[in-house]
Amino acid sequence: MSEYVKMTVGGLPAMVPVEFAKKVQKKQDLVAQARQLQIGMESCARVDYNLLEEQLFKTMTKIRNLSRSIPPCVKFI
Repeated sequence: MSEYVKMTVGGLPAMVPVEFAKKVQKKQDLVAQARQLQIGMESCARVDYNLLEEQLFKTMTKIRNLSRSIPPCVKFI
């Protein structure tokens, strides 16, 4: 039986296996970064918009790849 660590996932308290805690935290950080990029895209000029859009695409790709390596192991409490 694996050990669990208590952490906040998506604003809710959850128990995550120790071996996946770093990956889940990294995903949370990337999601927060993507949200900030989206907010920035809403309030910028067209030239900056294209740069932010490219950065958002790269961030979303990282999130997608990371999500594939995390099994459905998060237990919300």
